[in-house]
Amino acid sequence: MTVKERLHVLIDRLPEEKAKEAEDILQRLSLENDPLWRALQEAPEDDEPLTPEEVQAIEEGYDSLLRGEVIPMEKVHSRLKKEC
Repeated sequence: MTVKERLHVLIDRLPEEKAKEAEDILQRLSLENDPLWRALQEAPEDDEPLTPEEVQAIEEGYDSLLRGEVIPMEKVHSRLKKEC
């Protein structure tokens, strides 16, 4: 039996409440070979201060969220697919 076949067996044995944790671990492992992900992880932290306009935009967005003025992610994906 190959390593991947043994992993499939282990995954099938997992209780459903542990499946998400296993998925997260496997996702991180699979991303380690992705050059874009690695570049983002190694990029220096943005240390530029926010402009007053940026602070205002963040506050407006947060206030909008608190008022419940949000678009579900499924709708965002759907709109983006239509535009592409």
